[in-house]
Amino acid sequence: MYMSDDFFFDDDEGTNDALITQQALVDTQEKLGALLDLMPTGLVIHQKHSMLYANQQALELLELAAEQITGCHLLDFLDHDDHGEYSTLFMFTFEHDEPVRLPELALKTASGEPRYVQITAGRLPWEGTSVIQILLEDVTEVKSRAEDHLHMQQELERASKWEAVGHLAGGIAHEINTPCQYISSNLKFLNDNMTGVFGLLAKTLEVKKQLQGHPEFTSTVQTLDQMIEDLDLDFLLEEVPLAFEQSIYGVQQISQIVTAMRDFSHPGAKEKNQVDINQALKTTLIVSRNEWKNVATVEENYDETLGKLDCYADGVNQVFLNIIVNAAQAVEDSQKDGEGIIGLSTQDMGDHVEVRISDNGSGIPEEAQDHIFAPFFTTKEVGRGTGQGLSICHDIVVKKHNGSLTFETQEGQGTTFIIQLPKA
Repeated sequence: MYMSDDFFFDDDEGTNDALITQQALVDTQEKLGALLDLMPTGLVIHQKHSMLYANQQALELLELAAEQITGCHLLDFLDHDDHGEYSTLFMFTFEHDEPVRLPELALKTASGEPRYVQITAGRLPWEGTSVIQILLEDVTEVKSRAEDHLHMQQELERASKWEAVGHLAGGIAHEINTPCQYISSNLKFLNDNMTGVFGLLAKTLEVKKQLQGHPEFTSTVQTLDQMIEDLDLDFLLEEVPLAFEQSIYGVQQISQIVTAMRDFSHPGAKEKNQVDINQALKTTLIVSRNEWKNVATVEENYDETLGKLDCYADGVNQVFLNIIVNAAQAVEDSQKDGEGIIGLSTQDMGDHVEVRISDNGSGIPEEAQDHIFAPFFTTKEVGRGTGQGLSICHDIVVKKHNGSLTFETQEGQGTTFIIQLPKA
């Protein structure tokens, strides 16, 4: 406890009675101070212009030494923007008998860490004047728990939403895939038969040339020449086959994406099943193509001798997706200007399968490397990451599959995540 010199007044009587009385006051002061220091709430006695007294809880909350309260105003610990509002409330309290409970506010402490407090203030008569007694209830932890709960609730709602989307995706993929199949079949039919049509057309042009020397066919030849000019036949002969080829390729791409989405969004089984790791990586690449296509080239090196692995397919897909998206973002952040590379490789290591997903991005900062798998830890700006992706990946690989998830990184050079999944 600390009281400024003005908090208690000395009795200058020179008699023994006065000395005894003064000692009694000192004893009472010490006992009162000890009791006030035991309060779970900070207590400040405040004059209009400075603090007069602060108990131990208040000193710790404000991060003040006992001797520092003299000349110190509670408003000094507020942001400048809050001064006006709280100064008005401060003066109101000095002039009215009813206690005032002020809105929750953040105090600026010496360490720079904000402490959130709930303030109750009331006027207290004091030696012919008025002071106010201020109770400071530290609600920082309560507020933090409330924010964590809100954040968790939002994440659960988001997860529920994406779960629903995942269930829908399989049906949507099927509905899209059906028309894609018959469009593709029709395009192939047209393309195959256009070869014969173009052959017939070429033969017709030969006949036209043979008829040019016969006056009786002059009108017919002129009509054919006009039709050829109107149709721009040379252009069509060059571009139509190309158009069919591109259309067939585009429909095949749609079908690939739809099939990948259907496989990727398939509801996860409660039991492990046989998963082709190479195919799972290829499927995830197709699904995530929009994330990396403009920032990186993907280099694939799969061990084709790999058999199927006993694991949770949806979990493995999620791990691959999160790490590939992270790799794309790392390359984008490093501004490689078209020279970004994401590498995927698999290898049979005997008792386990090793998957490596690498990038030549910005690397992981040294100060972040020990926390990279911690829940809610993220090095990304607000809105770009929740800090749960790698934590979830670690949980899936380590806890659900008894595997390991590690990384190798070098700042400015890139990162490689190494996923090891046991065969047994």
